[in-house]
Amino acid sequence: MSKSEERNMVKVATLYYKEGLTQAQIAKKMGVSRSLISKWLIDARKAGFIEFFINSENIYAIELETELEKKFALSFVKVVDTTNLSYPEIEKMVGQIASISLKDKIAATKTIGISWGKSIKSLVTQFPFENYPDTTFIPLIGGMGYDHFDIHSNQLCHEFARKTRGSSKYLYTPALVSNEIIRQEFEGNIYIDKILSEAKKVELALVGISSPDHFNTMEEIGYTNKKEMAQLRGIGAVGDINSRFYDKDGQEVNHPINKHVVGLSLEELKAIPETIAIAYDDAKWQGIYYACKNQLIDSIITTDTIADHLIHMDI
Repeated sequence: MSKSEERNMVKVATLYYKEGLTQAQIAKKMGVSRSLISKWLIDARKAGFIEFFINSENIYAIELETELEKKFALSFVKVVDTTNLSYPEIEKMVGQIASISLKDKIAATKTIGISWGKSIKSLVTQFPFENYPDTTFIPLIGGMGYDHFDIHSNQLCHEFARKTRGSSKYLYTPALVSNEIIRQEFEGNIYIDKILSEAKKVELALVGISSPDHFNTMEEIGYTNKKEMAQLRGIGAVGDINSRFYDKDGQEVNHPINKHVVGLSLEELKAIPETIAIAYDDAKWQGIYYACKNQLIDSIITTDTIADHLIHMDI
């Protein structure tokens, strides 16, 4: 490369990147063709005369989002930078990012299925008051219980509808019942069967992801106990979505709990056009990993620490 060529490249790069001139303006100024200006810019980048730096605190999270989308072929990913945030602050921030990210999608969707849990509650809590009268929120799982009612599907549907001036349906049954016969009796009820049928046809599903490897919300509420959680781990369960426990292949494990759920199965969830998961508890990363790997979900809103696990752990 001659000194003259180098000088031309640096001059073009200066005019283009620092002065803000268009390639056409530079070509006219220098008396050459626009195609030559384009070539000089490309050559300048290849020669190392031009280096790009993105000066934003968001760059780390955005890079993680891009890597996750590529690795797991996800439709979209939102990653929350949790640096120096306490656990309550992380929960709030995830809810805020989720509400911002999903606001337009929810506004454009007529039927939305809602699972249950703290991650979905974080979204509903932070969601702004809007006017979506044509949107209906439908439980994906039973929503009755004497405790922690604020994270049950019925309450979340009600609160979402209240905030959006939409409407909600209710599934008047617990998420889990004591045996398969009772579950069949509930599902045989005309009203419950109708709601479950509508749930299978929603356009969008919002779910959480948990894991039997830590203190599960189902255990906290009383739906399961330590013995059952140990059994689930023993037969290879790595996570649960909509209270359906699955293994490393994304298949529901053969355990009575999965047969006691009044709600959609994993296969039924996969048939929904789009399923978005929200998860922020670091202890759940393994369940999230296998949900992504086996395409049990289409998109995810999560934290930087979980995203880092998902990118670097191939187990």
